[in-house]
Amino acid sequence: MLYYHHFDIPALGVQHRTIRVYVPPSYMNSKEPRHYSVIYMHDGQNVFDASTAYARPWLVGAMIDKMPVRKHAIVVGIDNGQALRLGEYSPFPRGAEGGGNGGKYLDFVVNTLKPFIDTHYRTLAEPEHTWMVGSSMGGLITYYAALKYPQIFGKIGIFSPAFWFNPQILQEPFAGSPHHIRWYVSGSATESRFMRHTLEQTYHALKNKGIHDAMMKVIVRDRGKHNELFWSREFKKMYLEWVP
Repeated sequence: MLYYHHFDIPALGVQHRTIRVYVPPSYMNSKEPRHYSVIYMHDGQNVFDASTAYARPWLVGAMIDKMPVRKHAIVVGIDNGQALRLGEYSPFPRGAEGGGNGGKYLDFVVNTLKPFIDTHYRTLAEPEHTWMVGSSMGGLITYYAALKYPQIFGKIGIFSPAFWFNPQILQEPFAGSPHHIRWYVSGSATESRFMRHTLEQTYHALKNKGIHDAMMKVIVRDRGKHNELFWSREFKKMYLEWVP
């Protein structure tokens, strides 16, 4: 089931941003009032519904619907700002291309949206139960979220990251201890001629920051395009690994 909420984000000059909250079938079972992990996902228009997706939806809700109760989670899809998307998903400006509002966007997610979700839904609010997942530019801002708020996000899923927009992100330090964070980073060697190198750089950047191999998986797939079909497949693989 999907619930819709609307927020203003004054720091970004944005009004009426739609937030889509998926709750699994077991959530409505009054005989089992359990609490759930929460997955925060960018580009919310693409997460659940074909009618709002840019190309095709990830169908995350439909995927979780089919899983046993022990694998259920709440998913929060945060709609992108369309023309504002590049700025919201980039930590730093990039010359004439703009950008650089990623910090303000994450402040909204952490200080406004997450408290709302934890108050209005039965959540497990601890870092080990709080995920952030994104693809392309959404992967860039997800990586930055782990750097800036390691005390909030304990599971980080990044697909086909657009680190080319802010390559300095890989040298940025964590704002706290990152050793509890689990990482799943993937892309395809065929989606761009730079992706293999990007993922290799990502692996070494995390290693240099002290992340142990047991806490991360950085994968270069042999095939796959830079699109929602590839990302939805990668999401399912990550999900099944993290929620056995």
